[in-house]
Amino acid sequence: MALATGSHRTEFGVKISRHQELFSLFHHVVCNSDDPDVKRGKPHPDCFLVAAERFENPPSPEKVCIRVFSCYFS
Repeated sequence: MALATGSHRTEFGVKISRHQELFSLFHHVVCNSDDPDVKRGKPHPDCFLVAAERFENPPSPEKVCIRVFSCYFS
């Protein structure tokens, strides 16, 4: 699994700081706001497609499974 987020990398680091064990399960993270490979932000799927491309054996774009979650950690 990979994670794609609209957060900047610094914001993301703060948000997950108390949940490192959970987020260590992801293969990689793409931060939409400051990743140079993400050309268009929300609502475009670019962030998700970049995340899929970064696997060793990436799926084709039509096979990318996008699940949208809103999580708030305290």
